[in-house]
Amino acid sequence: MTGRPTDLAITGNGFFMVRSGGNRTGYTRNGSFSVDVDGNMVDNNGNILQGWMAVSGAVDSAQPVTDIVIPVGEATNARATTNARFSGNLDASQPDGTTHTIDSIVYDSLGREHTLTVTFTKVDPPVGAGASEWNFATQIDGVATGNGVIAFSTNGQFDAANSSPNPQANSAVGGGADPLSIDLNWAGMTQLSSPGQYSVSLQSQDGVETGSLERFAIDNFGNIVGSYSNGLTELIGQIALADFSNPEGLEKGSGGTLWQTSNTGLPKIGTPGSGSRGQINAGSLELSNVDMSTEFTKMIIAQRAFQANSRVVSVMDDVLQEMANLKR
Repeated sequence: MTGRPTDLAITGNGFFMVRSGGNRTGYTRNGSFSVDVDGNMVDNNGNILQGWMAVSGAVDSAQPVTDIVIPVGEATNARATTNARFSGNLDASQPDGTTHTIDSIVYDSLGREHTLTVTFTKVDPPVGAGASEWNFATQIDGVATGNGVIAFSTNGQFDAANSSPNPQANSAVGGGADPLSIDLNWAGMTQLSSPGQYSVSLQSQDGVETGSLERFAIDNFGNIVGSYSNGLTELIGQIALADFSNPEGLEKGSGGTLWQTSNTGLPKIGTPGSGSRGQINAGSLELSNVDMSTEFTKMIIAQRAFQANSRVVSVMDDVLQEMANLKR
């Protein structure tokens, strides 16, 4: 266990696929990856990890593999409001003609804020309608966008049967954004006596402003899930694994990279958790990934440097001792 989210270990027989600078595909069990300045997930040799990038939050693993790129800090992920749910209470003790207005924030397809204004007006219901009714009228940024009726039963609960069906607020907001079309849901509202007190508000809406990727995590199936500054989480991509009929035929390269040969057979590429490829454990590395010759070389260099430094200290000690003797 390393605790680094980009350190990856494979529990089965699979290999990570990496693209070298010469566009050659290599294979490795060394899952010590990091994110470079361009957002590419790379191994210690600078080779780029391969997989599938998500389009609109979905991955198509039937497509050819491509570079895994983590768009850290990039502005993305705006979504227009299409549903707005309201809750709270309208005061039943008010006389007909009483109005109550609320303002709520909604978003267009570019992530810009707009003000949705709803005005409720108490009316005397017609014969055969609900026990009591309020007309509603909507505006987006001051432009009228819709109207209808909200009915309540004798116990103050929302009466869908006598209310306007499928109420909407539709408006063109301009500026290059798609027109807003918002379905309004009044099911969470009541009409109970609360003299002079109203609690109606926007309970939820599905629009989001523009956000940027703040962090990401990788699960056992190689899914890379990003968390954005606007509170959303979305699939960024999925890591690919490859397996071979004869993995012993792979040719050894530097830094734990292996190369396909005529003895290995063609790579069987798929998602982690499928076939014999195995799953991925994030935050872990295989101990077998250590390149012994490289580590011994590093140890010898460190040892020689230590010896040289220790001799410098010994010489300085002798010089200082001789200076002390001269003074005496």
